[in-house]
Amino acid sequence: MNQSLYKLFVPLAVIILLSAVLPIFASSSPDGLEWVAEKLHFAGAEASLNTIAFFADYTCTLTDINLINTAITGISGIALIGLFSTILFLILASASKKAEGQTE
Repeated sequence: MNQSLYKLFVPLAVIILLSAVLPIFASSSPDGLEWVAEKLHFAGAEASLNTIAFFADYTCTLTDINLINTAITGISGIALIGLFSTILFLILASASKKAEGQTE
């Protein structure tokens, strides 16, 4: 296998594997932020907001098998983060090249 492809696909495979497996072990207990919201009596306040939660609590309804839905949600979340990061990188790289061209 080409060395550059190996350097790309091995980390990508590890990321996909981890994002599919680790969410399965996520606790259903409230995290620190939810705990504080409950103690300060504003838990549930987000229900009054018009917000979109694509994968709230690592759930989706693509299949009847909860374990598979959790894995799909983890992989999808990492893919979205990768996509948004790439777009941001391209925007910043383009702005940087424009700024370098103006200073010369």
